[in-house]
Amino acid sequence: MRIVIAGDFPEQPPNVVGGIQAIIYFTLLRLADYPNLDLHVVSCEKWGNAAQPGSWVLNGNGWKAHYIHSSPRIPHTLSFMTIDRLKIRQAIHQISPDIIHAHGQAAAYPWAAFDSHIPTIITVQGINSMEARLDPRGGRLRGWLRFFVWDKIEKACLHRAADIVITGPFQADVIRPYTQARFHWIENPVQEELFQIPLNSGIPGQILFVGSIQKRKGLADLIKAVAILGNIQPEVNIRVAGGFMQPYAEYGEYIRSLIQQHNLGDRIHLLGHLGREALLKEFEKCSIFCLPTYLEGSPVAIAEAMAAGRPIITTAIESTAHLITEGITGFRVPTGDYQILADRLRSILTNVNLQRTVSMGARQEAQKRFSPTTAAESTKNMYTQILDGKG
Repeated sequence: MRIVIAGDFPEQPPNVVGGIQAIIYFTLLRLADYPNLDLHVVSCEKWGNAAQPGSWVLNGNGWKAHYIHSSPRIPHTLSFMTIDRLKIRQAIHQISPDIIHAHGQAAAYPWAAFDSHIPTIITVQGINSMEARLDPRGGRLRGWLRFFVWDKIEKACLHRAADIVITGPFQADVIRPYTQARFHWIENPVQEELFQIPLNSGIPGQILFVGSIQKRKGLADLIKAVAILGNIQPEVNIRVAGGFMQPYAEYGEYIRSLIQQHNLGDRIHLLGHLGREALLKEFEKCSIFCLPTYLEGSPVAIAEAMAAGRPIITTAIESTAHLITEGITGFRVPTGDYQILADRLRSILTNVNLQRTVSMGARQEAQKRFSPTTAAESTKNMYTQILDGKG
């Protein structure tokens, strides 16, 4: 069976940036264990440090990645339905797969797959129109135009899809009115080494935040919560594993000013994007994982923290309900309420027994649900069933 997996793929694996790259890469590694699968990845992105200006191929262990460089001079909102779509479609035709697995419903990948008239599966990655509405960056007019374009394309993609992978129930609830596709629930896999991190090995007071520095991830609320803790718990500090991104430059400046305003330069450590080994070390060193997010599809970072066996504090949004069982795998607080967030941080940081109980609960739940082997087996079975007409 020849398969094209089309989506955002690491430029320099195994170093992944973001949840989509992690999902594709760690599933791919285990799919490669099946000798009857001929695996190809097609990825067209605006890489900042591309190895080559054009296209190149990377031969992995049982898979091959085809990289196509999208021009950084053309905004993504313009390029993804035009130049990128054409380039991806041409690459797909050259590979001539039996089935295509495209990631992201507001991206070039599903549209290039539809153009090929080859059986196609779409994995929903976030809800792009909701993200655009939450953060209308670039001013009101540009923000509205971005939302309008993404909303129309996202809904049109869902309408055309015959098979859709969802990674959590929130996604199903949101997209169900716009599609007649068959749903396949496959939860996000995580890096296997996370399960090997010793429980209760974290540094007291060290909080880890993983995510790009943008409004919807809620880093500002975490900084304000630590400011409230102040002198009560002087050991508390935040390690931010995630980079500043040009589209969110205004929010990045706000974060810097917030750190300066509260005199937290010695407590907030901005680490930038980390490679996998460095990120594993951060998970091992932290005593709490915190993601006070406003909007997610099914956050990979929370699944990673569960696998690492770290107590988790996140927000009580619909897309975290299937991940967090209160007091067993973590805790949820209201969005935007940094006072309650500070109180919850204090209650966990001062209760070692609670930390140990929740750490064990999170690890046990992750072992049942987020193994790359489990994700790969479910994905492979889905491919077979769809090609056999039993999807």
